[in-house]
Amino acid sequence: MTLGELYQAAISIGMETDPRGRDALQRQMRQLAKQYEQTSESERRLFDTERLTNPFGDSRIAYGDPDTELNRVIIGIDIGRSELLLASELTRRGKAVDAVLAHHASAIAGGVGSVHDTAIPQVAMAVEAGVPEPRVWKLIQDVVGKEDSSWNLRILQVAEALQMPLMCLHSPADACLYELIKNHVALQEPETVGDILALVTALPECEWLIDKVRHTPSIDAGDAKAPVGKTYMCLYGGWNPTPALFEELCKAGVGTFIVVASTDEFRELANKYGASIVVIPHYPADNAGFNIMLDRMMPDGDEFEIVETSNYMRCRRPL
Repeated sequence: MTLGELYQAAISIGMETDPRGRDALQRQMRQLAKQYEQTSESERRLFDTERLTNPFGDSRIAYGDPDTELNRVIIGIDIGRSELLLASELTRRGKAVDAVLAHHASAIAGGVGSVHDTAIPQVAMAVEAGVPEPRVWKLIQDVVGKEDSSWNLRILQVAEALQMPLMCLHSPADACLYELIKNHVALQEPETVGDILALVTALPECEWLIDKVRHTPSIDAGDAKAPVGKTYMCLYGGWNPTPALFEELCKAGVGTFIVVASTDEFRELANKYGASIVVIPHYPADNAGFNIMLDRMMPDGDEFEIVETSNYMRCRRPL
């Protein structure tokens, strides 16, 4: 498998699992193509043309030749300069690393092509939960209007200096996590918040964290005996809802939120509306989505050796 093949497989899997559906993503890219055609030559320098074929602003080959053959790859949730130096040192010791693969893209220049691409999925998710679309759209603009891409070049410059291919894959993996938990909830039909907690604790990635550091999923608001009600999974879209959107979701009747990070504001709002919050620790959650994405790319077994770093652990599941 080459770096480019891995990249294209991830984009395809992301489009298949995205809760908005493939048609909506293709429509988004067609609209961008029309926009691109109408821009001037000077404006095109500022246009991320990768968005014409890849709807995920946080998934990119940041540096490297797409034709690079992959035999050994470093994978980590948060990749920084130290992981790139590790790749160089392993190569020096005779264990050549062909590429470094990150999950989070926020620290890699060019890795976040558009906040719009990563935050806008929350519109469809919140509408499905019962919040009126115009209201969600307005609230999402508070996120979309922020800095549109990462411009910090430090990590990218290290990759270039070491001539080490570097790629980040975020939304496609998170879409796999979202689908996993949604399917588990639908199949197991948990009745109480405690049942939800048991469901996510049984994930092998969560068991790994328990064994390593005795840290486990938890209930941040509500009671284990409380009924689940309508669930909302804050596991996709690159951002947690804003407090205002969280409150709208409570008003729409969400009974249980499944998140990777909670806040004091979320806890207060959940208590105010009688909702519950179940927290899956962030790294196990990211691991689960990333692992499922890799399983789908390579159903017959991993096609390259994986060096686990930066809170990543490889775990295969039967498809």
